[in-house]
Amino acid sequence: MRAMLKLLFRRPRRPLFAAGRFTSTFPMTDHSITTISQESLIQSVADALQYISYYHPLDYIDALAQAYAAEESPAAKDAIAQILTNSRMSAEGHRPMCQDTGIVVAFVKIGMDVRWDDATMSITDMVNEGVRRAYLDPDNTLRASIVADPAGARKNTRDNTPAVVHFDLVPDNTVEVKLAAKGGGSENKARFAMLNPSDSIVDWVVKTLPGMGAGWCPPGMLGIGIGGSAEKAMLLAKEALMEPIDMHALKARGPKNATEELRIEIFEPWYYGRADRPTFTPSVTTIRPDTTFTIESPQAPSISRVAVIRAGSATHAFNPD
Repeated sequence: MRAMLKLLFRRPRRPLFAAGRFTSTFPMTDHSITTISQESLIQSVADALQYISYYHPLDYIDALAQAYAAEESPAAKDAIAQILTNSRMSAEGHRPMCQDTGIVVAFVKIGMDVRWDDATMSITDMVNEGVRRAYLDPDNTLRASIVADPAGARKNTRDNTPAVVHFDLVPDNTVEVKLAAKGGGSENKARFAMLNPSDSIVDWVVKTLPGMGAGWCPPGMLGIGIGGSAEKAMLLAKEALMEPIDMHALKARGPKNATEELRIEIFEPWYYGRADRPTFTPSVTTIRPDTTFTIESPQAPSISRVAVIRAGSATHAFNPD
């Protein structure tokens, strides 16, 4: 779940009072200062978190609809249909699309020409107050998953605070907040690696994915960060998840730069659809514990390793053995 809200207040010469919010603009030499109230940010964060709990972004719905149209597997097609049906029911009923309503991640860009009116809190505290209001909303209470003292007592904070807040100070007179409610199932699938310059990024991603198994709400979307220090790469990966989903459009028009070529190669590796890919013929359709079974393949001499993964029967219920 994700959303982006942008607080942009411009009003020349005189203050504006509306809906309990105070904003005004003060002329400077060649630019202006925007005044934003503490309450405006808090309530905007709360409203956005409620919104993304039951509305999927349009780019997500479009991408899933295109995937449904292109899918050939009946089972996969049925799974996509269930996701779309669930999305519609959540939107119509204003109820969470998933029981895991996530850990809140906020990317806050604050313009250097912004003035905070009557503020008694830090920006982080304002965001956390917005989270608190959203998750305790009596009309649509969201599940609190955050614990205090994670290395000790692990007591639930009961309001899903604190959020993870990232800041960027920019030359502007606006405040922009991008929010994500990141589910624990997908967050637990985060992976990191230090690769050598000669290593293939594509190979690492393609080899890592099968070992991640189930346990995250489908469909999986990958955010990949490359370069910088360890924490910078992970932050880039998280920010990448906030970008529009455009793989179908990208494949249709073709890549325009090296990054887009890399995205397409990861999405469809070079060996995808090749006639000489290994084929397997299992001797049984059901595998039970403590039994012996045989899998045959004409390419057996060239296969060094095989992993058999049992599909999870439900989200967060997966046994990799």
